[in-house]
Amino acid sequence: MKSAFYYGVFPMKKIQLLVCIVFILLVFSSCKNQLLPPPVIPDFSGGRDGWSAPGNLRATHGGKRSIMLTWDSVKKAVRYNIYKADNPLMDFVQCAETANAAAEYTFTVPAGTTAWYKVSAVNAKDEVSPLSTYVCGTSLARPVISGIVEVETNTDTSAAVYWYMNNADEYRDQIRYIVYCFDGDTEKEQKAVDGSGGETSVSFTGLSAHTDYQYQVEAYLEDDQINTEISDTVDAGTADGDANRADIK
Repeated sequence: MKSAFYYGVFPMKKIQLLVCIVFILLVFSSCKNQLLPPPVIPDFSGGRDGWSAPGNLRATHGGKRSIMLTWDSVKKAVRYNIYKADNPLMDFVQCAETANAAAEYTFTVPAGTTAWYKVSAVNAKDEVSPLSTYVCGTSLARPVISGIVEVETNTDTSAAVYWYMNNADEYRDQIRYIVYCFDGDTEKEQKAVDGSGGETSVSFTGLSAHTDYQYQVEAYLEDDQINTEISDTVDAGTADGDANRADIK
């Protein structure tokens, strides 16, 4: 025979459990319209209120006595300050500012300039943003003829011309040269040299013995053949006893 515990106590526990479940459902049902909205995670990628340092700063290399800077525009900027240093480990000092919110600036510089730049944005309240990362820019250098080695044989004379450029490493893949040989006011010969592989010498053959020739080196970028830089004219006498001459008997 089943005891009173089976019929009384155990069903009472089931009833209590059901009552608890119903109560919880009622509480959630009454509060469903009062739940707090999910938290909003702020986007700090653009800085506070979109006020951040200019990004993607870029500088040109090998321009004709100019360096152009461009960067991504900053929200709320009305102009930009530009800072310069002679190397990236020095302090950057403001050297210019844009006239408006255009995100570019072009410097006029001497041939062969190498400089590092940073940019900051300025809003209508004259509040200045953090500085951008730095970038290096260069202008096309003038070639410098560093040596001329002339070799005279019994039949003719040849001359090897050597030169260098101060900052050509920054735009070496674009650099091209024309080397001229003059006999007085007359151009005797010119030779084109592809400098993308680091070549900085060329030879002239079939020159007359005991004749003074003049040499010049002109440099330009492959995609800008109009804007060039040219070296000083260098005389190289082929007379006996010249320091850059070697006789082969």
